[in-house]
Amino acid sequence: TPHSPEAVAAFGKMAAAVVARFPAITSVEIGNEFNGQDFVTGPVRATSSMDRAARYMSLLKSSHAQVKSQNAATRVIGGAVLGIPVGYLAHIFALGGADYMDALAIHPYTTSVEQFTRQIAVLRRIKAASTLPIEVTEFGDPDPVTAPGHLLKAYCQFALAGVTRLIWYPLSPRGDGMTPLFDQKGNKTSVGQTYGFV
Repeated sequence: TPHSPEAVAAFGKMAAAVVARFPAITSVEIGNEFNGQDFVTGPVRATSSMDRAARYMSLLKSSHAQVKSQNAATRVIGGAVLGIPVGYLAHIFALGGADYMDALAIHPYTTSVEQFTRQIAVLRRIKAASTLPIEVTEFGDPDPVTAPGHLLKAYCQFALAGVTRLIWYPLSPRGDGMTPLFDQKGNKTSVGQTYGFV
């Protein structure tokens, strides 16, 4: 996890370089579950949520400035959080996070679909998050039998909560046990058919 000023600047420069190299990109999501333990390494793993929020904000600000200077129309999506961690996000928004994101990304693996609208309602109590678009940019199910029903139920609940975008994970097999939309031959799986339906 980058934390020096040079590393933070390099992170933002990399995000801007990707936008420059691939002009078809319309959105850049900053980070991946920075509030969790799976994708965080080094000293930051043992820090408080407040410290993590401050470190994340430095990455978000740097990326926002450099991506927008490269292409002002490119959307910067912030958060990319595991679950709906209201306490952690409260720190992000207290540090001005809403000023540096066009939408908030959540990966609600740890939230039951039946509780989703209630948890989003709690998140919306934070003034800076009250009108910010929310996108579910990663959501999936490891069980190919339950995945289609899980997606359909989640789609309805996400819509009721005002989510503006839903991305299933993964598109194709990645070897991590999650049910993909397409199999290794490129055919739609059952959940892929459901995704196409919704």
